[in-house]
Amino acid sequence: MYHERIKNALQFPSTKWKVVKDAQATAVIDGGNGMGMVVGYTAMKLAIEKVRQYGLGAVAVRNSSYYGVAGYYPLMAAKEGLVGLSVTNAHPSIAPTFGIKPMLGTNPIAVAVPTDEPFH
Repeated sequence: MYHERIKNALQFPSTKWKVVKDAQATAVIDGGNGMGMVVGYTAMKLAIEKVRQYGLGAVAVRNSSYYGVAGYYPLMAAKEGLVGLSVTNAHPSIAPTFGIKPMLGTNPIAVAVPTDEPFH
């Protein structure tokens, strides 16, 4: 998937992201059509910094690509003793009921909450 996207100039192999809007508890990052995992990690790190300073951190990302396992990012927050949430959109890959043409994305949602119980 990455090779095809890079070959067709839909995604770049190097990620040059930038914060395009920055407020107290929120921010927007432009991913520069780079690797989604780099941008997702950066966004969650920034959100965690904002939580530490303001009590809430919400960072939106635009112009990015597939960011891998959605659960990775909220776990970053949980490891810091915070509640983490990650949501994303997805290209149509699922046909609706009684349909044959993919029209719906999977649109992952992932949440992590810190606990004093061991993770198995």
